[in-house]
Amino acid sequence: MKRILAMVLTLVMVLGMTCMGAMAEGKEVVHIGLALNESDESMNMWAKYFLEAIDRYNETSDQYEFVGHVTSAEKDVQKQIDDVNALIELGCKSIIMHSVDTEGCKAAVDACNAAGVYMIEARGMEYEGVDLMFNPNDEYAIADCAVTWFDENVMNDENFVLKIGAIYGMASMTQQLIRVDAVIDTLKEKYGDDRVILVDQAFCDWDVQKGMEIMENWLQKYPIEEMNCILNASSDGMSGCVQAIKGFGGDELCKEYILQTTDAHATILYYITEGLVDMTVGLSPVAAGAIGA
Repeated sequence: MKRILAMVLTLVMVLGMTCMGAMAEGKEVVHIGLALNESDESMNMWAKYFLEAIDRYNETSDQYEFVGHVTSAEKDVQKQIDDVNALIELGCKSIIMHSVDTEGCKAAVDACNAAGVYMIEARGMEYEGVDLMFNPNDEYAIADCAVTWFDENVMNDENFVLKIGAIYGMASMTQQLIRVDAVIDTLKEKYGDDRVILVDQAFCDWDVQKGMEIMENWLQKYPIEEMNCILNASSDGMSGCVQAIKGFGGDELCKEYILQTTDAHATILYYITEGLVDMTVGLSPVAAGAIGA
């Protein structure tokens, strides 16, 4: 699996990926694009299963032969706009965009509208130019899973007070805020403000290094008696938090914190097996890629 992911990553980084199945005689060729926000583990899996779903469709279709193209913006808004324009130039009839920034990437939507290209946005952009908003992540369901875990494993101790540091992805990606905020709000409703306290919050922009820097600052500012729980919207951000805590006080300090996140990246799963992260809600890039195609 690691070898496959490494190969996919290389292809994404160099001019994007293209589904290159053999073209059948007499079929109408239709180009479609997938403009990803970056080439992390989840996005690479999206790309892989997006292209595989296209191949499966082509094997059974007598009328159309779809060609899939994948790009990665590496968290750069302008690059994603350029990527979408490049996909338009390739002749894509439809583009799925996993937005780097749901505000900044509206220009890419406008470009599709001007070119008559069907735009599917996959990160919760609320913009009239989007033809279809496809968000494979049910953010409230993600939050519900986390709340259930807290009910069964943390809040069942009637004397425990949850003191939370909340770390989100990007501020402009409003849908992902729910996976943290809904956990806090629901726990407050169930257990009261005296047992569920939001101490601080920050945005890590889905970045390991920023997650580490946020946690390093909090470790200096808040002793564990004042902040004993970290809710993180992404496994990359949580990976940074774990590295910061380990650097500050080793594995044993990690085990004193309650660390909850989203995504089932290999690093987070390893941290869970080692007892350094308590819980994650796994999302399926496999299903997202296939459904998108």
